[in-house]
Amino acid sequence: MLKGVAKALASAGLTVLVFTGLTNCGGKADGGSTDGKCPPQTSPALNCSNGASPANPVITTFTTDEGWCTSSGKWGTTGNLVGSVFSYKGTATGTMVNHNVVGGALHLTGDVMVADYAGGGLAFDACVNTSTYSGVQFVMGGNAAGCSVQFQVQTYSQQASENRGGCVQDAGSCYQFPKFSLPASGGEITVRWTDLESTGMPATARQIAAEIVGLQFQLQADTGVACTAFDLTFDDVKFIP
Repeated sequence: MLKGVAKALASAGLTVLVFTGLTNCGGKADGGSTDGKCPPQTSPALNCSNGASPANPVITTFTTDEGWCTSSGKWGTTGNLVGSVFSYKGTATGTMVNHNVVGGALHLTGDVMVADYAGGGLAFDACVNTSTYSGVQFVMGGNAAGCSVQFQVQTYSQQASENRGGCVQDAGSCYQFPKFSLPASGGEITVRWTDLESTGMPATARQIAAEIVGLQFQLQADTGVACTAFDLTFDDVKFIP
């Protein structure tokens, strides 16, 4: 089973950090075999100065045809972008977000306590450094149960060093990822790097595009009421020109 870590920044600029293990999870959307299709189960060092700009804009559709591998919890195809799925939570939320892949989509379920946060997403096995793509697109479905939902781009300079990033927590604040508020209605959503400018670190669209190491979806209970039993799906994740 592949293991990993994921952390996030709380709402309102708080530097509350969390640790979570990456679990082997998910299910084959079509019930077919993934033998011979599974991406490598390694977690190589991230190098943004010589980063990837994948020829295929599709990150994952979470189906075996697009390289989803149940046995390792890995998505992607060899020669293109490869990675893992994860979840995380804030300090006040007691139970870890459940994340799995069912029906060809990433499925996140759980609760968020008042003034806290939780979420999940995709960790990349390579740093993306691209001028080819201007943003990402994905399909969001389900019910946020009263939480606000943010899309966040994990950047190398803000990802912790123990998570293969370039941020040393003892030396400063980490996890100030660029972010974008998502509509409660969901649907097909497009987020361009320019939409993320000055919302985290680094600040400019060009700098963000040069050090992408993951994507995450964060739920926040910032209305004074806990979000109980949220149930969200994310699918058809791809870069856009």
